Amino acid sequence: MYDIRPEFYDLLDTMTLGEKKYLMQYLGKIIEEEENTPKTYLEENWAEIKRLIKIIDLTPYIDDQIELAEIWGLCEEMIGSG
Repeated sequence: MYDIRPEFYDLLDTMTLGEKKYLMQYLGKIIEEEENTPKTYLEENWAEIKRLIKIIDLTPYIDDQIELAEIWGLCEEMIGSG
């Protein structure tokens, strides 16, 4: 998997304390909403596929990315589940 952590932490270093607090509150609301919103089997899998596609989008080359195999696996699992 492509490691995006250094870029994220570099960005945090450029933020003021107030901006970091705002980001923390914003993320807290997003987390709370996700925790309190039940998802169907299809919604959960689609969210995971979209997450994996975003990871692939961040990489310079998409060939041989493990995320591609994970997406195929999820699709096969959903098709097989009926």
